[in-house]
Amino acid sequence: MTDATQRFGARADAYARGRPGYPAALRDLLVAAGLGPGARVVELGAGTGLSTELLLATGAQVFAVEPNAAMRAHLAARFAAAPGLTVVAGSADATTLPDRAADHAVVMQAFHWFDVEATRRELARVLAPGATVVLAWNTRRATTPFMRDLEAIFRRFAPDYDRLGHVGAQREAKVAAFFRAGHRHVALEHAHAVDAAGLADYVASVSYLPAAGHPDHPALAAAITALVAAHPAPLALAYVTDVYLAPLPA
Repeated sequence: MTDATQRFGARADAYARGRPGYPAALRDLLVAAGLGPGARVVELGAGTGLSTELLLATGAQVFAVEPNAAMRAHLAARFAAAPGLTVVAGSADATTLPDRAADHAVVMQAFHWFDVEATRRELARVLAPGATVVLAWNTRRATTPFMRDLEAIFRRFAPDYDRLGHVGAQREAKVAAFFRAGHRHVALEHAHAVDAAGLADYVASVSYLPAAGHPDHPALAAAITALVAAHPAPLALAYVTDVYLAPLPA
């Protein structure tokens, strides 16, 4: 099985180009929760910096922790001149940060890959008393004909789709296991406009779909081309950003 920290190394370029950002309402929610100006925030699984950009926009000081070298290189290049950002080569269970280095923690689009107990232990070490932890995912919504057809393609080419734990009951159970004593859930709807090239990048960024060189990749590419031809422009990926937040569990 591929190490979760290495799943996206060969897909980093497509990830940086094709993945959606986050709605402005999420920034406002973070600020209201105390993750704003003056706060020290550790971001686990920062990837190429899509979520880091939103965190920096809150005015917080951000420690962006990313274990994958290719993803981390994109992140560092993207924000080379950004004040208030420290890029860290580390993982969710071994951040390399000193004790009590941050006030709060954020994980966007990555927590389903983490070990719950090991992550909680590391955050208990790294975070100051009174910390809030925020977990968030952009979740596709099959609310349009285009999105329903795209979802069907994903299921066709990813037999283990329902076992990955990134959506549905598995994710909810993992979130509940982490927070233990309950948490707040906020759902924020948004859309990400794409053209044919942007959709191709998005599909190439998805770790559980066949990559270039895989025997099934030509058929996947053909299916995506046919999908674009079948639906009139403009195209948009429909999402809900699921946000889960609560104090760091004891």
